[in-house]
Amino acid sequence: MISKRLACVVAMTAALGVLGACSSTKSSGPAETVAPTDSVEATDPPTTPAPTTIEPTTLAPTTTVAARPFLRGDGLGAFDFGASDTDMTAGMSLTVLSDDSSAYPTDFGDGLFLNVAGDYTFQYQSGRSVCWDDGAGNYLCAHFGGADATHLGLVGWEYYTLSGSPTNLGNFYSAVGATINAELSAVAGVPPIAGECYGYSNVFVDDILLDVRTTSGDSFGTYGDDGSYTLVVPQPAATVTYLQAGERPIPYSVDGEGDC
Repeated sequence: MISKRLACVVAMTAALGVLGACSSTKSSGPAETVAPTDSVEATDPPTTPAPTTIEPTTLAPTTTVAARPFLRGDGLGAFDFGASDTDMTAGMSLTVLSDDSSAYPTDFGDGLFLNVAGDYTFQYQSGRSVCWDDGAGNYLCAHFGGADATHLGLVGWEYYTLSGSPTNLGNFYSAVGATINAELSAVAGVPPIAGECYGYSNVFVDDILLDVRTTSGDSFGTYGDDGSYTLVVPQPAATVTYLQAGERPIPYSVDGEGDC
């Protein structure tokens, strides 16, 4: 009879050599490690993109060019003294009220010339005066002068209301707020009145001559026996009745001026 131990060995051999529990002793060989059939590759952790730095954009400062005042001591509107008469008249969009040209052929002395009619003097031998309606019923006149009628440049201007016309506030202003029929108190930088004639006077403000008149007809001041002039305090309210800059034809009369 085959012993139980031998039968167990034979059975294990027939079973492809797999060791069974029937052995009364443990195998002394190392345990075999079986590699997994499916392996998962390790992946890198997600990459966090570096933060994007946006440099602040500094815009260049915007320069605002202030509009030029229309009434100026060195020009009128967009035209400086010296601008040609053709350029200026073409560039003005106002209604023309008059356009007169004159010759001043007679040397009158002191840098003046007398016209043919003998009633006006001018600093030039040839002249042209153009007047426009300012849109409020007032006269805005430009004066051009030169050696002859083909070479005339802007030399001066006037702004006024015709006698008897409504005293409408002007549509054009100087840098300090002066315009025709404005209250003198609304004009900045007016120096003290230095003299007068029956409530009328004139004063230069920002290189523009202003004729002014007291609203009530009262005087700006009083004259002493020695000819000194003292301002009345407070000053009476006054209105700008005329503005002028540069040169203009000047009325001439052999009878001379009035009492003032």
